[in-house]
Amino acid sequence: MSSAFVEKIAIVTGAASGIGAATARRLSAMGARVVAVDLDEVSVAVIADEIGGTAVAMDVSDPQSWDGLIATVTADFGGIDFAHLNAGIVTLPYPYEISDVTAEVYRRVMGVNLDGVALASTKLVQRGMGSGAGGAIVATASLGGLHPWPEDPYYAASKLAVVGFVRSAAPKFAELGVRIHAVCPSLVQTNIIRGVIQEKIDDLGLPVLDPAEVAVAVTDLLAAEETGLVRTIVAGEGVRESLVANGDAS
Repeated sequence: MSSAFVEKIAIVTGAASGIGAATARRLSAMGARVVAVDLDEVSVAVIADEIGGTAVAMDVSDPQSWDGLIATVTADFGGIDFAHLNAGIVTLPYPYEISDVTAEVYRRVMGVNLDGVALASTKLVQRGMGSGAGGAIVATASLGGLHPWPEDPYYAASKLAVVGFVRSAAPKFAELGVRIHAVCPSLVQTNIIRGVIQEKIDDLGLPVLDPAEVAVAVTDLLAAEETGLVRTIVAGEGVRESLVANGDAS
């Protein structure tokens, strides 16, 4: 058990399943008190009960919900030390036509995937995350944010924006004692993989990450002393520092 997490307060979004659930379990096992956040009220309550954490049903794209969450968690537990901003959605079920992407659909994917990181982390930092002792945030981006993902260009755009925000916000957040990083997984066995994507994976025999593998990379980043790190994790290849994110186009 890493002493970095013992009795610390950690928020995990998208915690009802997949990577978020795996991170919530891992943080709890490492001694943290976890606040599991998801729009799926029933499923997130199951995860919270399993790990002895707190469940919150919330839309991560809503600014007022973040205000309420931060105020409640701070009042109940004395502060917030860590956050894994993981909630994410695809634009529409695959495959879809560009003509199907309305303004409402576009705003929804950007609201969850980008606002759920940039807006949320800004509010956490503004509200004194880390309580003077320092805090850390990890955002779930995607390998699809570093390389073309023709199946879903809007999802890819949102994840690339997450990477850009993390790298650019890191120095400003550091001035206030908060570290921020991004993890960029390849295909992960989550609810996003289904239908045509699952068929392609099966046909090509592509390796897929277990969410627990990504959770290890997340907690390693939360405990890292540096800030602004962007790490990829690819099935069969492990975790690497992202050369593309560091300006190497090779």
